[in-house]
Amino acid sequence: MSSTLSTDSSQKSDEELDLESRHCTADQSSLPLLVSQNMAPHGTIEEPRMRIIRDKNEIKKVYVSMVNEAISEILLLMPTTNAYIREVEIGVIAALQSAADRNVVVRMLTPDPSEREEIRKFNSLQEAILSSKLIAIKRIREAKVQNTVTILVVDKTSSLIIEQQDDKELDFSKAIGIATYSARGSTVKANIRFFERMWEEVEDREDEQILLEKERRSRREAELLQDILAHDLRNFNQIILTNAELLKDVAADYPSREAVFAASEIIDAVYRSSQLIDRAKKLGKIISQEFHPSTVSLKDSIKRSVDVVTKSHGLGFINPHFAIDEDAYVLADDLLDEVFVNVLANAVKYASDRVFPVEIKVEDSINEHNKESNRFRQFGGIEKFWKLSIIDHGPGIPDSIKKRLFTRYLDTASGSGLGLSIVHALVVDRYGGIVKIRDRIEGNHGNGTVVEISLQQSKRA
Repeated sequence: MSSTLSTDSSQKSDEELDLESRHCTADQSSLPLLVSQNMAPHGTIEEPRMRIIRDKNEIKKVYVSMVNEAISEILLLMPTTNAYIREVEIGVIAALQSAADRNVVVRMLTPDPSEREEIRKFNSLQEAILSSKLIAIKRIREAKVQNTVTILVVDKTSSLIIEQQDDKELDFSKAIGIATYSARGSTVKANIRFFERMWEEVEDREDEQILLEKERRSRREAELLQDILAHDLRNFNQIILTNAELLKDVAADYPSREAVFAASEIIDAVYRSSQLIDRAKKLGKIISQEFHPSTVSLKDSIKRSVDVVTKSHGLGFINPHFAIDEDAYVLADDLLDEVFVNVLANAVKYASDRVFPVEIKVEDSINEHNKESNRFRQFGGIEKFWKLSIIDHGPGIPDSIKKRLFTRYLDTASGSGLGLSIVHALVVDRYGGIVKIRDRIEGNHGNGTVVEISLQQSKRA
């Protein structure tokens, strides 16, 4: 439902077209001004009538009178800021305040309620009086089209629609065109339904904004907490590390295997703690940030990752030569390197043998999904992937542990357990890819592991 009104006949409902036809055929001079029922000569109840009003002063008089005579409820839609200003000038806003003061339910739809000083002051005053009702006001988008209308519905029995001819005019009489008063049930109900639909639309939009603001606030708080913890823990680690290194130097001057071993363990624990902090921060960043997919060169990402791991562990642990198509591009972002760094570092750590270095294999892959699967519903029947396999000759991973590899923390892991959690969060949750762990030799987990990472193909930008 749009938040503006137009008198374009191509968008009018059957009820509105019926209304216009009745305008053309009715004897306007014989219709009462404010009436919901008329007694016919023989005492029967006549059908409620409607009336087109062309005199600008009479429109103003009817408008204010309807508000002043309201008993239970007023619904008012003003499509523009200038419409509100004009209503202030002719006394409609003051009449609404009087109606609310006598406990009439008043609801308004108008642009920028925060700027409505009169309503804000009135509501602030009324909040101190428990028995008084406030004017409920909600913001709609400013009407940008010509021929908008103001809609007033009173007590669910009568309505007034005022056409706006020149919204730039602040003089009420110069700005408006004709008006249509109706006490005809179907017309009044149609106007009520339109107002209620717009009111619900605005409420839904407000609820969405509240949820989005809560989400933004929670994200900022989480990021702040993460930064504080990371900063303080690093400071503590630095103190521990400095003193442990001093202890190790002293122990070297006064040989004691136990002291040297203890100092070495402390230093190692501090390094692992620092790595855990960095990985936790990266994982938090991955979870909290929105994903904006882009085209990334798979070859460049793998080469950068191999360089990073090689600098940390030395040459010979990873075979840097692998065949890859020059046009191998995937849907990812600048965090893709984290995937390969974590998998390669993990492979080297568990299979640190230069005789059988870690190998990398890249191939084109097509995945056909079962019609009942979630991926079929999300991506369709067929997906094209680039599948990267990282192969090591280490001690392997038992089947019982494979099932738990992507949990947040793995007790059996050496060091932090967050490396593969980062991989899963990026590949599966962020990029919509697939990660699989299998034995290098099927059925024999003790002869190495293969990590298969499948990422959606993308054409070069």
